[in-house]
Amino acid sequence: MSNDISTELLKKYIDGECTDEEALLVKEWYASFENDDDHISALNEEDRAKLESLMLSNILNNIQPEKHSTKLAWIKTVYFKTAIAAAILIAAGLFVVNKRVPHSEAQISLINRTRSIYKQILPDGSIVWLSPGATLLYPNNFSGPSRLVHMKGECFFEVTKDIAHPFIINSGSIITKVLGTSFRVRDFDNTHKAEVSVITGKVSVSINNRQSAAAESGTQEVMLYPAQKASFIYTKHQLVAGKETDEASVRMWYKTKLSFENTSLRNIISILNKKFSVDIKVDNEKLNDNVLSADLADFNLPEILEVFKKSLGVNYVISGNTIYLTDQVIGN
Repeated sequence: MSNDISTELLKKYIDGECTDEEALLVKEWYASFENDDDHISALNEEDRAKLESLMLSNILNNIQPEKHSTKLAWIKTVYFKTAIAAAILIAAGLFVVNKRVPHSEAQISLINRTRSIYKQILPDGSIVWLSPGATLLYPNNFSGPSRLVHMKGECFFEVTKDIAHPFIINSGSIITKVLGTSFRVRDFDNTHKAEVSVITGKVSVSINNRQSAAAESGTQEVMLYPAQKASFIYTKHQLVAGKETDEASVRMWYKTKLSFENTSLRNIISILNKKFSVDIKVDNEKLNDNVLSADLADFNLPEILEVFKKSLGVNYVISGNTIYLTDQVIGN
């Protein structure tokens, strides 16, 4: 094994700020772990899976968005090896595991540090929409019996159907399991409630094991269908299922059947506000004079906003139920 290198140098390497000589030092250091002993080769497959899930949860729980960043979003690969002796350096959002693993076992960590919704396509074709501040951790390839991802914050999922490989989301306090459907998950560290709202298909929601130990007698798992919601109440350690009452908050994810021909942005915004129960505003009245022709059938609101960005050259900021369109560059 080569000598250790500084955290500052690793940070520079992750940020792409190394000189050629510094980059070579990092690569040589990383390659030095190639022949290290595997300290858990004696573990059975089930124990390895449990260890991996625990370590990934710990990594995700320590991911913190950097303030005042000018980057729209960042993705980095965390090379993961299920080894008890693996040393994870956590410094200012930096995660380094000192074990080399096959490319298929790499874990990709994503934080949405923008003020708009970020779309990410997973290896199986599933789509995840990350709201501002949300985090997602998923494998470079889904190679096991299930498709496991970890998240924090608010994400909307459109899961590719695969009966043989259920899609499982560990969001900290609850576990959501599906075969193929669309739904929203909210699970924040700084609130006292987590929830899942279903748009299409069928979803199973259960209390995470670490929460179950403290749970009172009651429902530990529920099955949800369209227009239903499950909420986990931290203070009572209970999972409650019922009808989705806050319909406006999930309406943006419903697909539209809209089509426009030479229509001003002003009129399009008026229609979208009614359709999705939102309040879209422009910071420059001249934007309203733009004319758009587009077939938006089978689009949800975030997809429509992406159409605006590409066709009209505008950006947007989302704040609760209000969406601001601007022709200016958006900072974070």
